Amino acid sequence: MKLLMRSFIPISVVAALAACAPATHEPAAQETSSTDADEEAINGVNDHFLAGLNDGDVEACLAVVADDVVMLAPNHPTAAGKAAVESWFRRVFDEFTIEETWSSEELVVAADWAFNRGTYSGTFTPKAGGEPVQEEGKYIWILHRQADGSWKYAHSIWNSDNPPPGS
Repeated sequence: MKLLMRSFIPISVVAALAACAPATHEPAAQETSSTDADEEAINGVNDHFLAGLNDGDVEACLAVVADDVVMLAPNHPTAAGKAAVESWFRRVFDEFTIEETWSSEELVVAADWAFNRGTYSGTFTPKAGGEPVQEEGKYIWILHRQADGSWKYAHSIWNSDNPPPGS
């Protein structure tokens, strides 16, 4: 119904609005510095999370995760919500010691949302003994600005470049 209602907007109103719009948009200094500040804050979130991951610190990781986070880990069911993500991290940290690095290749901020695309490399050492597993892959994180102005992970997906076992 909304789509039908939108199609009835008079063409003259659309034309009048278009005529009022500036031909180009020069970003204001405030917008640029806001984006710079946002990128700096998001990089801080990434650093905080990575330190928590490498320390096996569930609480540090959860501190930068939104309450309604959705995590799409490879070879695992979707973990939706902070409690599900907490449970996932507790299981992983109980089983492995992690040493990981990330390289952000693209960070885009658009109002209260941002996405970060990059690559990772990690070593996962089983705590019960056994050979460490080396993994490299790529990720996309979507962050959302919270009501308090902080940035938190809202969606996270990553996958490995390593071939599956037996291939």
